[in-house]
Amino acid sequence: VLNAASFLDDNIPVCGVNSDPSKKERVIDNKQDERRSTGQLCAATSANVDQILPHVLKGDYYSPALRTRIQTIVRSTMKTTRLPPALNDVLIAHPSPAAVSRFRLHLNKGKVVSSQECNERVEEEFSLNAWSSGIWICTSMGSTAAMAAAGGFVMHRDSCNLQYMIREHLLEQGQHREKGHGIVEPHKMINIRWNSQYGCVYVDGSHMKHDLELGDEVKMDCHAPKVRIFDSVDVFSPHYS
Repeated sequence: VLNAASFLDDNIPVCGVNSDPSKKERVIDNKQDERRSTGQLCAATSANVDQILPHVLKGDYYSPALRTRIQTIVRSTMKTTRLPPALNDVLIAHPSPAAVSRFRLHLNKGKVVSSQECNERVEEEFSLNAWSSGIWICTSMGSTAAMAAAGGFVMHRDSCNLQYMIREHLLEQGQHREKGHGIVEPHKMINIRWNSQYGCVYVDGSHMKHDLELGDEVKMDCHAPKVRIFDSVDVFSPHYS
């Protein structure tokens, strides 16, 4: 679902099918088997796709939900790269899990117009230096995954906000820990200056990776093209029989 959604905007809806367990494994003795897929973004499984898919195609269900995604732009010395939109989350970290990720985090309120100079400037809410294991940024759909496991909170699926969390943050003198975790509203933007020699931006887990170098800037907000997706809340509605 994550791979397919990265190629689409809101013109084509996505209906995911969880193929694990397979149709031959409809009865599973151990329902807590860690090897199984949860299929959080899927509307059907291999056991009931033959029943659900015809109803989806005929429009028997409610319209697919419009979900927010993360827009990520990386600015290097010689080029600017727009990464695929993230439906779940973005992780920015050193490629080695044992290394420290060094970066400066800025939370900006967007662009404002200076009346004296007649040009645009960015109004900054706060900034801080981070020595950590990286930073998570997630959508409402991704708030139940790595973000929740890292100590974040689950967001309402219809929310347009993003949530961020600095992982294992070492604080410099005078910093407050609460600023390492918070909400990015639609009129705000996260700006990260990468201060380690190496780094990576991971989009929706291991589905897509972009390498960072010292001095690169990463800008993230919720203004990526949204995607329409049938999820379990929409498809398994009371009038299904």
